[in-house]
Amino acid sequence: MWWQTTGNERLSAEAAAEKRRHWMASVESTWGATGLLLEAGKSPSKAAASSGRAGEPVVIGSVSFAPADAVPRLRAFPFSSLTTGSALLFCLWLEEDQPRTQAKRLLQKALGQLKSRGVMEVFAIAGAFDPAVGDVNGSPNRCAFLSAD
Repeated sequence: MWWQTTGNERLSAEAAAEKRRHWMASVESTWGATGLLLEAGKSPSKAAASSGRAGEPVVIGSVSFAPADAVPRLRAFPFSSLTTGSALLFCLWLEEDQPRTQAKRLLQKALGQLKSRGVMEVFAIAGAFDPAVGDVNGSPNRCAFLSAD
């Protein structure tokens, strides 16, 4: 929920999930989907079978995007005014064992989605960080900024 909020309040996983659902529902009702999931084939694993999830798609990556004016954290950065109708790409995530080309694939698909919606300007903020430590804020989920890689 880092991009969808302001301040430094730490939320429990349950509270963050609820806020994320509320934020997504409000944005999706007027703008459409707020991201993409990258799925692998069906899960044949014993763990998936024992949880009742055998044969379900396995998510191996995702990327989020939204209208820039719907992302409160973006207003905290020292940009000049953002163009009306611009969008932000954020929270690019990929399973560690996936090739980098999968991240490129997600970004290209996201840009295609945004272009089809008439978005002409897209922002993303990248930072250099050590995956063992986390992002530039020390966040282990690396959702605050895209990797400069």
